[in-house]
Amino acid sequence: GVIAEELSNLPQEASQNIASLIFDTMGIFWTMKYKNEKDKSLLQDWDLKPKDLPVKIFVPYGHYDAYLEKGIPIDKKFALDVTEMGSEDWVLTFGLDIINPVSILIQRTITKLKELGKFGINNIISTLEQDHKTPMEIKNAAVALFEAADTWGIFAKGNEEPTSVKDLVTAATTSILDLSVYNSVGTFNVRALVISLVSRKIFNQRMDARKKEEIDSISRGLDYLSGGEKKEDPLVWMFIDEAHEFLPLNKKTIATDALVQLLREGRQPGISLVL
Repeated sequence: GVIAEELSNLPQEASQNIASLIFDTMGIFWTMKYKNEKDKSLLQDWDLKPKDLPVKIFVPYGHYDAYLEKGIPIDKKFALDVTEMGSEDWVLTFGLDIINPVSILIQRTITKLKELGKFGINNIISTLEQDHKTPMEIKNAAVALFEAADTWGIFAKGNEEPTSVKDLVTAATTSILDLSVYNSVGTFNVRALVISLVSRKIFNQRMDARKKEEIDSISRGLDYLSGGEKKEDPLVWMFIDEAHEFLPLNKKTIATDALVQLLREGRQPGISLVL
């Protein structure tokens, strides 16, 4: 939290090209919305004053009203696009073995739907039910898993639009994605799923932006990190609370590959990862 605050508190020349994103697994970082009046006397000892900093708080759209009822200050709803999930994402999220009959059915179904374009969980369920190659008990098991996923309140459906990277990541602002509504010891690791998908989207977006920045710097004779001009897509600092749950020593979660990619390759496109 302190690092994110200081990044947004940098001089405008620097802060206008840096965005911070905190994956809040414990539901505690929303307090950054408020000035630190509690430690006002301590700040005075260092010639500092409580200060408002730009913070945006996102919560899963299915739990938005519950946050409001608790009086927690929130700014926007967050939703994932089902279409962006591959069959392996679902298999890992559901904790299945890759050669499990249910996994094989899921892989066949997702592959078929991706050929058709946009789809939602309701389309997945109806396609599962129409599969004629699979025994009924396996189809019922797969359908039950997706019916459970539909209750998580995280996948866009109806009039709810998926959250874009540009909306989630804003220059000179700390964005907080509150995932504390999802239990760390539950059957499904929803928090790891969100971290995985968002990390991949940010990585791809920054890879594209990096190419544009390099082309621009060559044409103008400038290094892409210098010049003081505001960039279209800011560099990103990502903060993950309780990171050991998503990068465990002896097993793999759905977030593992995405986070390892950031650790190995994130520097070049301009992504910093704080665990």
